[in-house]
Amino acid sequence: MRKDEWYIRSIREGSGIPHIPRDFLSYYKISLPPLAEQKHIAKLLSTADREIELLKELIEKLKEEKKGLMQLLLTGIIRVKGDADE
Repeated sequence: MRKDEWYIRSIREGSGIPHIPRDFLSYYKISLPPLAEQKHIAKLLSTADREIELLKELIEKLKEEKKGLMQLLLTGIIRVKGDADE
């Protein structure tokens, strides 16, 4: 086990209730990318989120279309040719 991992386990198990003390981050330096890179990452993530939302909307539209087509098949308005019909 690494020294850092041992330290983290020792401070979080003090009172029996797992927790991390407020000054925890003061023990560690966390390097962040430059602001321009952070903005670029945020833009990429926003674009990905929007694409996911659009795909979810498309799925819902396709599900509704499927329901309509199934209803037409069940009522006999549309018929599907099978091997025996040829």
